[in-house]
Amino acid sequence: MAATVFYPHALDFSDGDLITQLTDVAPIYNFQDAVAFSSGDVAPMWSGSLSAAPAITFGSRQIKSILDLCDAAAGHGNGKSYVAYDGSGGSTDIWYRKGEAFGLRIADATAEHERMRMTRAFLRWDSISAQQNQVAEIRSMCGAGYDGSNDPLIDTQQVLSGDEAVNHLFTLGPIDINGTKLDGLQGYTWQNNLVPEIVFDSGVPFPTYLAVATYSPTIVARVRNASLMRTFGGTLPDASQPRGLAITSFAAYLRKLKASDLCEADASEVHVKFSATAGTVKARQVDSAGLVDIFIQLQRPNAASYAFTYDTTAAIT
Repeated sequence: MAATVFYPHALDFSDGDLITQLTDVAPIYNFQDAVAFSSGDVAPMWSGSLSAAPAITFGSRQIKSILDLCDAAAGHGNGKSYVAYDGSGGSTDIWYRKGEAFGLRIADATAEHERMRMTRAFLRWDSISAQQNQVAEIRSMCGAGYDGSNDPLIDTQQVLSGDEAVNHLFTLGPIDINGTKLDGLQGYTWQNNLVPEIVFDSGVPFPTYLAVATYSPTIVARVRNASLMRTFGGTLPDASQPRGLAITSFAAYLRKLKASDLCEADASEVHVKFSATAGTVKARQVDSAGLVDIFIQLQRPNAASYAFTYDTTAAIT
């Protein structure tokens, strides 16, 4: 006997690129466990579950494909938020490729690979990490809702679908605040700080409603420039006080890497650009090496706008 081993292969949302650049993936059923004791007894005599909220958390370097799915300007982005995608109109599949004992992989055409299918998926992206000399990564979660008849996440053995591919690798790009670039930028971490809304009703054991209740985008940038403690540390009349600074324009980039080369030219419209027009920037601290933590909070400038937008086909300017 040999162990049965499966390898993450792809995520297929049926409405965009196949996500094949997975750094990790973790399907989870999220059972709400239940046990019952007979009166006065010392151990349960009944066990089961009250409900389950299946979901998949994953990391990926295929940032453009995920952002394109959530692009409100392209007709996606449930709630016009740029942070989520409504996949309830079609199937969403997570594929695992079966390994071959004492070999490599079982043939694609063999019906021994695992497919986990969601019929009402809701994708949200939570964070992006972009650091100097590293490939940028996005972290996301895909929840599964009940369609009225089928379990939200169904696992079957199938012939493998989807070809392997590597596209759209990015690394750190510049950040511009109020028209001035952050010199000495070493990296940034973007957090959407999403609060999910998951609703069960009528005794149904699976979620019937999935959404984002709120989100509050923040960016922490690490910059080798101690003078920014003064630049973003205070405002007049006493600029030495940690009062912060209002954001009137903001841009953060992801620089696209070029195969068999270094990176694409700044003028090429292949980079990712995040934009915002309101928020606050603060210098939080400086360490012994002179690295400053710059904290950026984005906000909606008005009720008709987004906290941020993005363009996945932008030049770096």
